Amino acid sequence: LETQGIFHHFHEERPHQAVAAILGPDGTPYSRSPYLFEFTFPNTYPIKPPHARLLTGDGRVRFNPNLYVNGKVCLSILGTWAGPSWTSLTTFRTVLLSIQSLLCANPLQNEPGHEHETGSDCELYAAMVRYESLAVSALQLGRTLPPSCEPLRALLGGIFLCNYPVYCEILAGYSCCEGSRDRCPLYGFVTKYAPSLVKGQLDDLQASLLHQPDAVRMAEELRHNALPLCLPEPEPVAVADIESVGSDISPLQGGG
Repeated sequence: LETQGIFHHFHEERPHQAVAAILGPDGTPYSRSPYLFEFTFPNTYPIKPPHARLLTGDGRVRFNPNLYVNGKVCLSILGTWAGPSWTSLTTFRTVLLSIQSLLCANPLQNEPGHEHETGSDCELYAAMVRYESLAVSALQLGRTLPPSCEPLRALLGGIFLCNYPVYCEILAGYSCCEGSRDRCPLYGFVTKYAPSLVKGQLDDLQASLLHQPDAVRMAEELRHNALPLCLPEPEPVAVADIESVGSDISPLQGGG
C-alpha cells in the first residue's frame, strides 16, 4: 500500500483502532496532500465493517462529496452509502484503496446527479479543492495534530519534506487569485485565496521540520524507497482549472 501512498498504524494498546494517512493521487486536486482517517473495528469484524472517520479538515471545507465536514465517510462497503455492501471477505486494504479512489480528478462527479458533470461547476470545485488541499491538508502539521495520529507525526513530516517543492509549484498557479474568493457551487463553503500567506506557512513548516531529526530521517527513507508520491515530480496544473477560480462569490447553486 505504501507504493500507492497509503500508510496505516494500529494502536499498540487498542488493536481495534487504527489511523491512516492517504495521499491524494497525482493528476487530482488532492495531489500529494495527506488525508487522515481513524478506524474503529467492532467486535463483530470481519462480519461487520469498521467505522471510518475523516480527521483532516478545518470545519469549513467539504473536500469531497463522500467526505463530510463532520468526518463522515460515505462508502457503500462501510454501510454509509448505497451500492455494493460489506462482506466477510472484504479487507481493510480494500477499504483504504476505496477511500483513496474517492480522491479523483473530478470529485464533483461523486455527487449523485452530477456523475457526468464536466462544466464550470466541476472545474470550480476541483480548483477550490486543489487550493484547500494545500492550505488545510498539506499544512496539518502546522496545527494541532489529532492525538490518535501522533504515531504518524514523523511520517507526515517526511511526506511534507519530500513534497514541499510540489506543493509550492501547485500553489504558484494561484498567484493570480490573491485576494479573491469563490463560493463552492454545491456545498456553499467559501475559499478566500491568499497564496502568499500559504506560501509563507509552507516555508515556515519546512524550516521547522528540517530541524526535526525524525522527520528528516523519514523523508530520506521515503526517497530511498522511491515511493512514487514522494518523488520530486510535480503534476502540472491545467490552466483551465486555474482560470475558473478567482471570481467574486457566486450564488449558491445547490444544497449540501
